[in-house]
Amino acid sequence: GGFGGIVGGGGQDMESAEYAIEALQLLSFVSENDADLRQHYKVIGVDILPLMKRLATHPKLSKDAKQGAQYLKNRLEEKSVPPPAVDTSIPSEMAYKKHLMLSYAWGCRKELVVSLHEQLTSLGVE
Repeated sequence: GGFGGIVGGGGQDMESAEYAIEALQLLSFVSENDADLRQHYKVIGVDILPLMKRLATHPKLSKDAKQGAQYLKNRLEEKSVPPPAVDTSIPSEMAYKKHLMLSYAWGCRKELVVSLHEQLTSLGVE
């Protein structure tokens, strides 16, 4: 695993770490709430929260990447706020499928995008 050598491997590849943060942030939008997001990220087998805590203040990352890591950190942290008393569920006739478009550059590692697609499909994302 990588993330710019912060988790292990990858050396100091900050560019890849920034792309990973951006991808995780974009993928977080398919989760309906923070608890759902935490559950989805447990599936990938990496404890994302401590990683985002470190990346949010990493001196070599861009401001945007740090903000993205901070956003994810905030969403992944358990909050001691009681759930709302009102029913916030979406009626079944208004329910929608989750859809995400993946794109990659020709010179990149296509197998990573294919693997990501398979994982997302297993989570119900089209």
